[in-house]
Formats: sequence, structure tokens, C-alpha cells
Amino acid sequence: MSILGRSPRTFDNYSRHVAALALHFKTLPTELDPEQVKDYLFELQQRSKTIQASHHAWRQHLRVRAWNC
Repeated sequence: MSILGRSPRTFDNYSRHVAALALHFKTLPTELDPEQVKDYLFELQQRSKTIQASHHAWRQHLRVRAWNC
């Protein structure tokens, strides 16, 4: 079953992300201004880049270690 042509999983994901946004600011999503949402999304993007860089560094470490064994 779908609503507005979207799968239930789409609505689950959307709801989960809106809830995380509300928890981050400790307020209702309807009370946020566009700049707050933009800042939050930028923060998530930066955090994702840091995680990806850490993961890449760890993989490189494992490769070097495996090569030296």
C-alpha cells in the first residue's frame, strides 16, 4: 500500500529524520526556521565526511598492516 505514491518505508524514514531534527533542537519541527534546518543539515554533512574519512584511514591502516605481515 502507498500514500501519495510513496512507500510506507519512505514515510518511516521521513518521520525518523524529522524526529531527530526535533530532538536536536528540543522543539517542534514546525517552530524551526529555515536557517536552523539548513545549519542542522550542514552539521550532518560535516559529521558524515568525518566518519567517512575515519573509516577510510582505518581501512588504509588495515591494508598496510596486512601487507607488512
